[in-house]
Amino acid sequence: MTYEYWYVDLGRPARGRIRVSQRSLERQLRQLAAPPATAAAGPAAATRMVRYRCQDGRDVVASFAETVPPSALVERDGARWRLPLRRSASGARYSDGNVTLWEHQGEARFEIPGRAVICRRQPSS
Repeated sequence: MTYEYWYVDLGRPARGRIRVSQRSLERQLRQLAAPPATAAAGPAAATRMVRYRCQDGRDVVASFAETVPPSALVERDGARWRLPLRRSASGARYSDGNVTLWEHQGEARFEIPGRAVICRRQPSS
């Protein structure tokens, strides 16, 4: 009995016996990295606002914009940061290299230089 093994090397989708469009792989990567979708109203990008209560008793408010590329406007104590979506193993991580908001299953880690705090999503009012 003879067995023939086939494999698909997704790192090189244009080579081999099975060919995969690079566009479909890029689209799938964007979908996996994006925060949960909300319905867009008209031509403007949909925005989802979430309030987190942190362990130090203060709030972080994040507005997640479904733009290309995805980003979040994060506010705390009167300061604002526009944070682009970054790769993460789980959850959604938004960071500009100095400030990071890493959200996963209703819990967020908010980091600024020299300080990090854990926050929990608050019910929407």
